[in-house]
Amino acid sequence: MFPRIVSRRLQAAVAIMAGLSLAACGGGSSKNGSSGDDDYIEIIDDNSGADTTLECDASQVEINDLRGNRVVLGIDAFTGARREVPLPFVKKIRSGGRYGRVYLGEDNVYVYSLDPAYAGNPAGVPALADTITWYDGDCRLHSRPVALYADPLLQESWHLLSTGSQKGFRELVPSAQRGIDVNAPGAWQRGFSGAGATVAVVDTHVDSTHPDIRPQFRAEHVYSSYQKPHGTNIAGLIAGSCGNFEGGCGVAPASEIVSYEGYYDSIPRLTELFMNAFQDEPSVRVANGSWGALNPIFSGNAALQASLDMVSDAGVLLVKSSGNGYEKFEQYSDCHEKGVSCFASVYDEPGVYPATVVVGAVSSTGSSASYSTPGSSLLLAAPSGDDYYPALITANQDFSCSGEPGQELVYSLILKGKNPFQEISCYRYTNMFAGTSGAAPLVTGVAALALSANPDLTLWQLRHVLAESARNDTEISGMNGDEVVRDRGLTVNQGWIQNASGRRFSNRYGFGIPDAERAVDLALNCASDSGCRIRGADPLEFRSQTVSCQPLFADSYFASSYTCVFSGFNLDGADPDTSYEIESVVLDTGKTDFSADEYANNLDCAGVSFDFLSPTLENSFWALSRLQTEIKSPSHTLSVLKPLHAVFLGKSSGSGWRNMTNAFRGESFSGGDSFNVNIYSWCPLQMPVMRDASVAVTVFRK
Repeated sequence: MFPRIVSRRLQAAVAIMAGLSLAACGGGSSKNGSSGDDDYIEIIDDNSGADTTLECDASQVEINDLRGNRVVLGIDAFTGARREVPLPFVKKIRSGGRYGRVYLGEDNVYVYSLDPAYAGNPAGVPALADTITWYDGDCRLHSRPVALYADPLLQESWHLLSTGSQKGFRELVPSAQRGIDVNAPGAWQRGFSGAGATVAVVDTHVDSTHPDIRPQFRAEHVYSSYQKPHGTNIAGLIAGSCGNFEGGCGVAPASEIVSYEGYYDSIPRLTELFMNAFQDEPSVRVANGSWGALNPIFSGNAALQASLDMVSDAGVLLVKSSGNGYEKFEQYSDCHEKGVSCFASVYDEPGVYPATVVVGAVSSTGSSASYSTPGSSLLLAAPSGDDYYPALITANQDFSCSGEPGQELVYSLILKGKNPFQEISCYRYTNMFAGTSGAAPLVTGVAALALSANPDLTLWQLRHVLAESARNDTEISGMNGDEVVRDRGLTVNQGWIQNASGRRFSNRYGFGIPDAERAVDLALNCASDSGCRIRGADPLEFRSQTVSCQPLFADSYFASSYTCVFSGFNLDGADPDTSYEIESVVLDTGKTDFSADEYANNLDCAGVSFDFLSPTLENSFWALSRLQTEIKSPSHTLSVLKPLHAVFLGKSSGSGWRNMTNAFRGESFSGGDSFNVNIYSWCPLQMPVMRDASVAVTVFRK
């Protein structure tokens, strides 16, 4: 196990984040200080010959705001520790500021001392900086800010710890609600900041020169160059440096980043990467995929599925965005009218793979983000931006930045009017990052924190830790908005359900928002937790051998309604009477054609095909949006797989369509059990509905 060590620079941020505010604090010093850190530029000022007796008449004062002299030192607003403040050619200090005072210390170095009334109470220091003023030898008055926080953007980073007052530096939005966060400081306080964990960012280019990424950047592997800021945004959310007087902090600021550029945007490239199973970087334990459904959008790609097996066998956890498809393909459906999603997360192979952690997004209110693609394959949700609400603050890559010394130490123009530092046209940070692309790296960061607490966790134990740490609507009121939607006798959106194991699940939130403090505690106590302990071994997979379908009922709403019973589960050497614990369930439609001769006599369904890129593509989209599939567990928990009104783009010709659900996680299963799959279709389906189809159940022996 890695030692429980937090860097000296992070200690200050931990202290501040542990309070009622997100203000970062202290943690570093200049080169002429004691820490020896060299990741910022030393500013040398001549303080010799200061005359504290100099008298200046107010009429002689000329205000000169020295914005060009950046303050690279901060004050520990939590402990009140003093920090040295370099000032040029000071003759007399006029004002020490609102929150402390400045005085001449040893060796003619000025020291800012926080007022004892604020020390230990960071919530009482609402500003990023304090302004001090002094006279030079000509009685001209100068002013400059002194940073009160080590990482000025950390104070507004509501996604790490929400205080109920942050707006993410956006004026015309409501404050983020308290508790809508991943509670990263809770893990930092326990002594875990991601040290020893390596994360693969499978995305666009990651800027290895960025001051908040450079210390954590380990290596890059480039398939093709994608000079877009997206990969840099992701890396900053996962592992942005903490306590370096720059930007904000990542969830796991001591973890390391390996970049895989240009692999994510096609099935062949991703398959190639996953077949390698990160063997070129064997320390990688978590891979972040901030991309939605792959193109073409369907599951059932055997080569990609095999490559995902390689990744899983290597013990690498894939954390993947559910996508931003809530309104996608709305022109082919009446989803808006019904108040449900136009898309679902169960259409692409990585998204329906049993080991993948699929992540949806919530806004700063705790409600599901307006764009977030729901689905039964979700395991978790995490904070992200939304329209008219605070967004995420993270590192950014702007190609106007020349990389010259000094430019990497400035802040983005997003802080104009608030930023106490020099402002130039170089956007190295953003406060406008959003989408499920932002939610996934927060979960990836929590995974890295759990691994820093217990690096011996298996992939399945890590997945368990993340799911079990989650907070849901019983703790976050904004999640109560996941209302049940019924249409044509069906439950289209189930809202929150409670399965037979007592776990709460939603197609919009999974099991909820992971909590970093809970996650590290679960990781540390894995051996004493039965659910975590049994996942120390590889899972077993039971696959049905028989399926029997029959009409469900006669209903004028649907041309076809069938129920199919999947049974005859067996596993070599397994006792059919042994009880197992379900992790996930996958329905594979096999080689089922789904088509029917009656289509020709139904104008709405004429020419409809379940195969992707059918000749009547638009008509197929419309007809297939009027189809719902759902599955019922042996414990009678119902999970909607493909909801009515969600557009389905079809499966690949000759292959199956795979749906996955996490809703039964923790329920009991034995080989003698069966699953019921219900299919409702506006267009006629032939009998039997399922040909060479199966249900695969991933389980652990209790």
